[in-house]
Amino acid sequence: MAINREHKDRLFRAIFGREEHKSWTLSLYNAINNSDYTNPDDIQLTVIEDVWNH
Repeated sequence: MAINREHKDRLFRAIFGREEHKSWTLSLYNAINNSDYTNPDDIQLTVIEDVWNH
């Protein structure tokens, strides 16, 4: 069975890659890195387009 990476990427970006969800992104970052950052405004979101098409 083939994995559709585009759908998974779209879902991840919808949850964690939006300006209005920066607090969720910060929470994920803190959980993964065992850190305790508190200011979601310090997050800079960067998107790389068309990675899987090459």
